[in-house]
Amino acid sequence: MVHNLTTNFHQKLLKIAILGAGYAGLATAWHLLHEFQYQVMIDIFDPLPIGCGASGISSGLLHPFAGMHAKKSWEADSGMNATHELISESVKAGHSPVVLSKGIFRPATSEQTRNDFQKQAEKDAGVEWWDPARIKHQIPSIEFGDLPYGGGIYVKEGMTIDVTLYLQGLWQACARGGARLIQKAVTDYEQISCYDQIIFAIGHQTDEFLHFPIKKVKGQILKLKWPKGLPPLPFSLIGKGYLVMAEEGSACYAGATFERSFASLKPEGRIAKQLILEKILPFFPKIQEMPIMEVKAGVRATTSSHLPLVDQIEEKFWILTALGSKGLLWHAFLGKRLAQAILNNDLSFLPQEARHASHSPARSTREPRQQD
Repeated sequence: MVHNLTTNFHQKLLKIAILGAGYAGLATAWHLLHEFQYQVMIDIFDPLPIGCGASGISSGLLHPFAGMHAKKSWEADSGMNATHELISESVKAGHSPVVLSKGIFRPATSEQTRNDFQKQAEKDAGVEWWDPARIKHQIPSIEFGDLPYGGGIYVKEGMTIDVTLYLQGLWQACARGGARLIQKAVTDYEQISCYDQIIFAIGHQTDEFLHFPIKKVKGQILKLKWPKGLPPLPFSLIGKGYLVMAEEGSACYAGATFERSFASLKPEGRIAKQLILEKILPFFPKIQEMPIMEVKAGVRATTSSHLPLVDQIEEKFWILTALGSKGLLWHAFLGKRLAQAILNNDLSFLPQEARHASHSPARSTREPRQQD
C-alpha cells in the first residue's frame, strides 16, 4: 500500500517524478499542482520538446464517438468535460487560442454505418443527420459521387484543436504551478530513485521499464497541399480516415495509419500514402490530386481491450498509458483520477475497467529495470 501521503503534507515537500510530457503526463501534473500546489514538487522528464512526441502528432480531433459505428466511447462524457477544462487552462496560460474548428462531420461509408448514424442522430441531441443537399451546402468541397450512401452525421460538440499549442499552453500552466521540465530521457532507475512517487506516462516506451500487456501501433499522417480555388473545410471530416485543415488554410492533414506490424519507427511515405488514401478516397476523391508536403509518424500504446491503463504498480510507482487514438478524450479525466488516487491514498479513484487486473490476470511486481 502507499504510505499515507496526507499525514506528511505539512511535514515535507512531496517530490514526484513524471516520465513523459505528452497528454497523460501534463494532465496528471496539472491536477497534482491544482489540488496541492504548495505541498508538491513535480519534475517532468522528457527528452523531446513539448509537443514533439506521439501526442504532438495526433489529429487534434475531440469527440465522444468511437469507431465506424459512432458508438459513445468509454467514459466519453467525463472525458469531454475534463478535456474542456484543461483546454481553458491551456488557453489562459499560453495566451493562444487552440481550437481550430468546432463541429465534426462523419460521412456514412456503408449501409451499416448509415443505419447506425441515423439511429445515433435520433437518440442524441448533439448529433444531426445531414442529407446530401445539406452536406453540399455546408461543405462545398466534399464529393459524394462515388458514395452510394449519401449522408452522414454532424457532431455538434466535436472540435479540432491545435495539439502543439494546446500542449505548450498546458505546460505553461504546469510551470506556473512550479513544475520543472527536465529535457532528458530516464535510462536508469537510479536517476529517479530519490522521488517519493514516480509516474510512468511514456506510452509505448513503458516496456523499457515494466512488463505490461501493451501493444504498439504505428500511426502515420500526411500533410497535403490544399488545392487553390477549393473552399477549405469548415470543420474536420472523419470516415475510415480523417481530414483536418491546417491552421493556415493552405494545407490539410490526412490520417491515419494503424500499423500493428512495422519495421521502422520513422515516417515511410509510400506506405502512409497507400494506407491513408484508400481510406479517404471514397468520400473525398480530390485527395489524390494533393501533393504530399510532409509525412509524420508516431507510435501509440494500446491494449487488447482498447481501454486505457492506469494503476499503481508498487508503493511509489504509478502508470498511465495505452490511451491509443483517444488520448485527447481520456487524458484529462484519467490524469485527474490518478492525481486523486495518489494524493488521497485511495485506489478507488481509479476506474476499475482501466486498472491492470482488468487487462491481465498477472500483476507486475517488479520495479523499473535498469538499462545498460
